[in-house]
Amino acid sequence: PIIRRPPPRPETHAAELRELEREVRRKAALRGVLADAAGRSKPGDAVEFARAHVASHPSDLLGYVALGDALRRDGKHTDAARAYGSLIDLFPDRADMRRFAGNLLEATPDDAARALALDSYAVAVQDRNDHPTGWLMRALAEARAGRLPDAIRTLDAGLRAPRRSGNFPAWERTAKELMAVFAGVATRDDEKDPDGLIEILRRHGTRPDRRAGTRLLLTWENDANDVDLHVFDKRLSHASFRRKIAAGGRIFADVTTGWGPECFATSASSPEFRVFVHSYRQGPMGFGMGRVLSLHSDGKGKLRMGDHPFVVMQDRAYVDLGTLKPASEREVKLP
Repeated sequence: PIIRRPPPRPETHAAELRELEREVRRKAALRGVLADAAGRSKPGDAVEFARAHVASHPSDLLGYVALGDALRRDGKHTDAARAYGSLIDLFPDRADMRRFAGNLLEATPDDAARALALDSYAVAVQDRNDHPTGWLMRALAEARAGRLPDAIRTLDAGLRAPRRSGNFPAWERTAKELMAVFAGVATRDDEKDPDGLIEILRRHGTRPDRRAGTRLLLTWENDANDVDLHVFDKRLSHASFRRKIAAGGRIFADVTTGWGPECFATSASSPEFRVFVHSYRQGPMGFGMGRVLSLHSDGKGKLRMGDHPFVVMQDRAYVDLGTLKPASEREVKLP
């Protein structure tokens, strides 16, 4: 008789999840003004505290982050965008600060804030076109604005830009897969392509991807920090730098030399993930600032995107970004 074996069940790592939760409680990721403002239970109290700090420390970038975060918690999104935009005013010539300011602005549900973020990314790319993360963020912001052909052309330009510094092992794969996803949404079939997008993809050895899928993209603004992405699915399968194939998907690469991107990709039909960021090695550059962006394509021509910026100020500390549900993220309005 034929013996039919049941399919293998995904490995669960519940003990690892409990360990990460203990680490979050044991070692705070924040300190100083950010910790003090976040620790106030009433958003109004946090706003007043952060305003006072900014008034007495007008050049402290973390004060403006704390103020923006407090205002966003209080539902004052326009004021939050002004606070985050102050980072651009303080550091107009620093591409890393412009990128992080853009991350914070995109997390603010305000159209003007997101337009400012896109402008900030464009200047960052102009200043440091050798940083792939700038091209990546600009393309993602263009996609969020419904400008998918522009996003594909930006990624194409980023892939062709000279590399003067840095090591970005996951950049090319991430960029090509995003181009394929965007083209899959922007084009109905390979024959009708008025914008010439499919030809751009062919030059990079890929084609439109019209399947459902989710990607979690981790980037951070330091060239000497090692920041890691940890992803748990509903069954508590755990994907990380040690176990790249798990949680129903795959992490492309373990980036140990700064910037990112680290990308987790899955084709799960209705994914839901518990996500942590770990400052594995802080390095000489100090605290880390970054973002996990979630992007979900439903395979039917719709995209959803969500922003989860973070700051981590302690070496070996974890940031718990909570449970990310692509279905609850904001839908991209396409023309």
